Amino acid sequence: MKGYQLKITIKGSSSPIWRRVIVPEKISFEDLDQVIEEIFGWTHSHLYSFVIPHENLYFNGPSEAGDEEAAQEGIDRWFYEKAKIKYIYDFGDDWEHTILVEKVLDYDKRYPQVLKYKGPNMIEDCGGIWGFYDVIEEAEPFDIEKSNTYLKEHMEFPVFESSKEEENYDPETNIQWQRAMAELKGKQRKQKKKKELPLGPEKSLTEVFDDYKKDDLIEIAKACQFPKPGRFKKRELVQWLKNSLLETGQVRKILEESDREEVDLFWEAIEERGIWVEDSLVLASPLLSFYCGLRENGFLTVPEDVEEKFRKVYDRKFQKDLERKWKLTEYCRSGVYLYGVISLEDLAEIYRGYEHKKISAEELKSAAFLYPKEMTVKDGYLMEEELEEEALYLHLLENQGQLPYYLPQDKEEFLQYGKTECQDLDEHTMPLLEFFSEEMGQDMPHSLILYYEVIDSIQKNYEPEESADVIIKVCGETRKTMKKKLTKIIEEAAKHIRIWDNRGFTEKELEDMAGEAQKRQACRVLVDFGEESAGNHKVIPFPGEKKIYPNDPCPCGSGKKYKYCCGRKKK
Repeated sequence: MKGYQLKITIKGSSSPIWRRVIVPEKISFEDLDQVIEEIFGWTHSHLYSFVIPHENLYFNGPSEAGDEEAAQEGIDRWFYEKAKIKYIYDFGDDWEHTILVEKVLDYDKRYPQVLKYKGPNMIEDCGGIWGFYDVIEEAEPFDIEKSNTYLKEHMEFPVFESSKEEENYDPETNIQWQRAMAELKGKQRKQKKKKELPLGPEKSLTEVFDDYKKDDLIEIAKACQFPKPGRFKKRELVQWLKNSLLETGQVRKILEESDREEVDLFWEAIEERGIWVEDSLVLASPLLSFYCGLRENGFLTVPEDVEEKFRKVYDRKFQKDLERKWKLTEYCRSGVYLYGVISLEDLAEIYRGYEHKKISAEELKSAAFLYPKEMTVKDGYLMEEELEEEALYLHLLENQGQLPYYLPQDKEEFLQYGKTECQDLDEHTMPLLEFFSEEMGQDMPHSLILYYEVIDSIQKNYEPEESADVIIKVCGETRKTMKKKLTKIIEEAAKHIRIWDNRGFTEKELEDMAGEAQKRQACRVLVDFGEESAGNHKVIPFPGEKKIYPNDPCPCGSGKKYKYCCGRKKK
């Protein structure tokens, strides 16, 4: 017999609230719901749903609509090492739990056991994660011994009888298929307007949704992880989706996940009663595409019922919280872009030096957790998400040694790296772009993509010849002399690219720093940035470079970002 060691974490909790628990094999998702509700203190007062990422599959608990998928589906088909499943409790407060399958192990019991935990029991009907911390003092502490006694006495589950389809299912094939699906790009929602509307906002979001196809509405619901939207007829779906989107918890969530530029455009559309924007900006933003109307001429409007709801949510305190979150996120992103990995304490010192304000490592950690696909935290270090795999960050730290951090003199230049995640063209790197367009015959958009892929690979310590080889293969270049020429150009450009191994310095800058006398003259302690900073790490002030182009999909065609594909740092 076997079991699954799970780590279940409340999304958005800071510090993370989680439980590590072993559950037996051959139980249903309904059984798993019983376990989760018990170990987090939920009271079975609301609906719930399990979500299989990348497949848009939902296993819902009993509801008035007659949904009982959770009772009819076993967990074994979907649980394998490193698999991630979402569990949502209370669709109003929107409590999202991330279930990580840490291990598949031998386990001969039919009841679950909690191994470890962090954080108290949760509180019902408090407004979700956003309201929880206002009343956290009222939360009951979690009692692991009491909980395990209850699980043993009341949750000894019978063996769940799988269907023939599940019994004949090959887990390894399922794993491979799911991973392949995860690499596919999601389709962009398209709007179909039946008629040209007059300028000015609509009365209600339902007027916007009336002009959508049902499939488009279902895509919005799935993107928001609303359960089983396909059960409605179109007219019912329009009303249900509008109501779900305007729930206070969902409005707060969408604002929390939006960046400053999106929110600024949204409020500009409110104040001006409509603005003209590029379609691409709208389609890339859940805030703008789910909550606004977009006319065929590019005129963006915010319906009146949406405006009313957002004005209630977007009070002074929430604005202040968002501003701080955006600022902390920008520091996290810049630290990750320039250094790959940095201790949270060091990043806090950098923040204090630039801002002359207090900040804790824990606050930066919370900001990083908002973007788990971009960055992660482990052992007190903030790092790009890929570096956690196989402890690559430890190798990077070893390579960095005692080098100081590169820091521009101006904080805006530092933050610009995190905003755009790229390095600007200059006289040293321009020959690389010109080579792609003039020598290799690539059009300018593709030349820019290739340019930034090379920058990204060199940043992660690829050799110039390796980078050239990838580009040559991607472009299907057959001329033998082309790789040699490209390698030489990359070698020259690489001297001026900010590299993780150098803690953000270019090779040229390190050469200029050679010699102990020059180092002593150039280096200075972070405390010089401001009186509040108490660190002893050395930094070199250099003029920063503003970047203009974000990371693009890998040109190999995998559908991944290059940094998660061909640009992955080699051991």
